[in-house]
Amino acid sequence: MIRNITLTLRLTQNCTLRRRYCYAGEKRAEAVSWETAKETMLLGLAEA
Repeated sequence: MIRNITLTLRLTQNCTLRRRYCYAGEKRAEAVSWETAKETMLLGLAEA
């Protein structure tokens, strides 16, 4: 059986101030490392 999955990664917290959520909360110019992104994708695929 083929299953479709959707995995959304938030790769950065940079804000362009174009979205309503950019105005709330702490702003940090951080990006997710490739290693963290890769591990997250592998975990998501393993759970599918």
